[in-house]
Amino acid sequence: MFSIIQVMCPKALCLSLNSINNSLRFVYQTVSLYDRVFLKASNYGNSDVHIMNFETFSVEEKQNINQVFDLFFEYIKLPKKNFFLKIEKNNPSGLGQNYSILAGVLIALNYHYKNRLSYEELQTIASKIDVNVAYFLLGGYASLNTTTNELTNLHFNNYTNYLVIDSSLSIDKNLSIDNIINKNMPIKDSLFTNYCIDIMPYEVQKIYYYLNDYPNIKHTISGLSPVNFVAFQDDIFPAKLCISLKREFSNLHTYMCKNVSGHKVIVKYKK
Repeated sequence: MFSIIQVMCPKALCLSLNSINNSLRFVYQTVSLYDRVFLKASNYGNSDVHIMNFETFSVEEKQNINQVFDLFFEYIKLPKKNFFLKIEKNNPSGLGQNYSILAGVLIALNYHYKNRLSYEELQTIASKIDVNVAYFLLGGYASLNTTTNELTNLHFNNYTNYLVIDSSLSIDKNLSIDNIINKNMPIKDSLFTNYCIDIMPYEVQKIYYYLNDYPNIKHTISGLSPVNFVAFQDDIFPAKLCISLKREFSNLHTYMCKNVSGHKVIVKYKK
């Protein structure tokens, strides 16, 4: 019998951006929108990584995936096996790029080797790739300082539900940061960046003003993220509001999701 290890890799929302001593601090939350990684080892063939849907990946993405394997086997000091890897990307894109997938590959490898490496050791490997990969290993509600690459686990997020708006309406996060700096816009120490309304796509601005007609629903809308979203404090997303949004903005794709703590591992056995 052999095992197919499936890792559900959560996407993440950028909840806020703060300026601290000339460095940028982001606050992220992993949510229940997942890409999937499937890993299967084989005792046959050369020691290599076979990406089954390789045509969907860029050269850089393939290099990053191979780097995960190389660093992992270098760390555990064992010869590399022959692996088959399949990755399923799901909409919307732009939430954490491929960092969550790379963390998922690392988790799958460690699971295959019966969790040989501790969380701290996995973080050491992830940080050599990118600090954002290290964040996805941590998952949940956490902050990242881009100057010190310091990750801090945060423990309580009032906003538990999100309406993610089609990523085709996304804005460039780096461009948004430049706009804030060039316009001397305040970067506040608040949970959401809803003070950046003027640099949102027009379609997202319309949703923002439309939601103002629902003052009893505690919500805010992000204006600085690769993907725009609405965050709600209510445990249950109001059905009436959901229907109204779909009717008023039928040209948009939206996704409802919730806070999640991180990756999920599922193992299937076949003869």
